[in-house]
Amino acid sequence: MSLAHAPAGVWLAAPAGGTALCLVAMRAPSAGAAALGGLAFGVGVHGSVLGWLYSGLSPEQSPAFAYGAPSALIALFALAPTITAWAARLARPFPSLGSALVVAALWTVFEWLRQFGAFRFPWAHLGYTQVGSPLAGLFPVVGVLGLSFVTMILGGLTALCLVAPHWLDRLRLLAGIGAILLVANTSARIDWTNPSGAPITVASMQGAFPITEKFRPDAAVEALKAYADFALHSHAQVSILPETALPVLDRQLPAGYLPLLATSAQREERDLLVSFLRAADDAGEHDSGDGRVRRYHNSARVLGISGRQTYDKRILLPFGEYVPAIRWLRPLFERIASVPMLDTLPGMHDQPQLVLGGQRIALRLCFEDLFGSHWRDEIAQAGYLVVLANDSWEGSDRPMHQHLQVAQARALEAGKPLARVANTGWSGLIGADGRFTVSAPPNRQAIVKFELQPRTGLTPYVRFGDALPVGIALVVAASTLARGRLARDRARPVQVNA
Repeated sequence: MSLAHAPAGVWLAAPAGGTALCLVAMRAPSAGAAALGGLAFGVGVHGSVLGWLYSGLSPEQSPAFAYGAPSALIALFALAPTITAWAARLARPFPSLGSALVVAALWTVFEWLRQFGAFRFPWAHLGYTQVGSPLAGLFPVVGVLGLSFVTMILGGLTALCLVAPHWLDRLRLLAGIGAILLVANTSARIDWTNPSGAPITVASMQGAFPITEKFRPDAAVEALKAYADFALHSHAQVSILPETALPVLDRQLPAGYLPLLATSAQREERDLLVSFLRAADDAGEHDSGDGRVRRYHNSARVLGISGRQTYDKRILLPFGEYVPAIRWLRPLFERIASVPMLDTLPGMHDQPQLVLGGQRIALRLCFEDLFGSHWRDEIAQAGYLVVLANDSWEGSDRPMHQHLQVAQARALEAGKPLARVANTGWSGLIGADGRFTVSAPPNRQAIVKFELQPRTGLTPYVRFGDALPVGIALVVAASTLARGRLARDRARPVQVNA
């Protein structure tokens, strides 16, 4: 299953992994044994997919925390298949379609729960692995969580085929697999959205300034020069820079820097989207709990013919832009990692929607891209999507590749093109069909130019969000487990006292 995730991207490995987990539950002699098998399965999958978390740390000061924190996250992720296998083993009659559905439903519910809380980290959902598979046509209907559900159902049906005693049962199960693929193929042929207006010429710059270096004074000066040169000489209708391309506070920028870029864009009747750290107007009111004050926003700003518009990042990256349980964890975290943005302040939940190149856009800054069901009203009104990212992690390129799958899923869910601009990669155009059509090589400075066709319309997923897949998963899990409990009670021998 880990091979299904980028960079390997073997999509068929995802349902194959679902088959393996179902077989773990079906073959286990007891629920406890199934739980142990599910735990081993979860550590194997998530230890591989999230192994990059161990990179970029300095364990000399606190080795227990440096290795313990990523291990705890992997163990927490692994808890989901542990409970899933245990619950599926309890489903009766066994093995059955009900037990396979429990695996798929609980897997989906646990992925959904990762979006909540101070430690939220909805990374590496199984559905992301299907952006290039025959199932991709379902993204506009049920989104990434729905794809996780369907992928695990395919794995469960395959597992039942392997243990079915009669050929007729196998034939029915294979027919079910075929029906799912047919529905996905039919959905892929539907144009959920339509072209709107004239195409827009876009140019973006991938600066390739590693996050471990970009905040140094000499590197910051180099970045300011490189991005200014690009912005002043770009003739595209829309020019875009990556997240925190200008790695200083707005008030620390050279005098006249932003006005010069704005004047140039206005004179040539074009727009420029830049990103920097913006000093918070009410910084003194936001005490972080340990005497420190969060003083700035991770921001993006439109300069040019569409007028000055500012957006502040709303969902921050845990341990990248803030530290949960800050009073206890921040002193430990600062001993093992050097992160320059830990005092970031989240932006307001409701912000004016940006206009870029004459079209409303749905803008997401890096980590925000993982929350596909949030602010769907903005996606509905947008002609296209824009993602600005850093995607620079010392010692590993895996996050860069895995995050690209996320952006492809967002384009598929919306049925609209997505312009992705990252500091180190991947940068380029993702079409409404999820295909990455124009790109720059990662970890190299490059200018990417493409033509983007805005689109209008609503996909079912943009209309309903995660309500459909999560609602179905909850109903399936609750009803199947309830029937299993009832079957066990009925099978229990009746004791008669003489």
